[in-house]
Amino acid sequence: MTAAVVLTLSACQRSFDDPASSRCPTPAVGFEQPVDLVTHKEVVVHFSCEGAMLTGTLYLPENPGAHPAVVWILGGQQTARLTYGDLVGAFTQAGVGFFSYDKRGGGQSQGKCCPGDYGHFNLLTADAVGAVNAVRSSSEIDSGRIGLVGTSQAGWIVPRAAAATATGRSRQGPNRPTPARGRPIRLGPQTLP
Repeated sequence: MTAAVVLTLSACQRSFDDPASSRCPTPAVGFEQPVDLVTHKEVVVHFSCEGAMLTGTLYLPENPGAHPAVVWILGGQQTARLTYGDLVGAFTQAGVGFFSYDKRGGGQSQGKCCPGDYGHFNLLTADAVGAVNAVRSSSEIDSGRIGLVGTSQAGWIVPRAAAATATGRSRQGPNRPTPARGRPIRLGPQTLP
């Protein structure tokens, strides 16, 4: 009876090539022409990571300059990037860029979809690191002020991607946060450095 249960459970899991060595420190990046939508700008971004071309949208505040930014990490069973709405608008209206990309294998992104839905997070973490590095290469983003946000499955990916994208400038020492630079960004009741 035990062998039948193990066999049944293992048959329910999908197999993914999700190597622990997955990395995306310097993705090839392409930016399409920005579209000015009066309240904000939108730029379609393509970046390569671990054999797949991923596609997303960088939402920018209307005012010129190098802005802080956040990269949105999708949760489980979500594959399509966020579109402009209340959440994205709250960031851009506060002067913060917002990048959301189609998950590997979803929307306009290549690759095999949804390894995280089966407990495989190495490729998704590499994709998140690639997304941060792609956003860093935009002249409209302050490359030293990029954060990661998301919900659900992103709770597994964000800490790993944050650790992988940390540089000497972003850490003072083991487990010590860096004090906020510049003025805080106010988003309703929350404050982000």
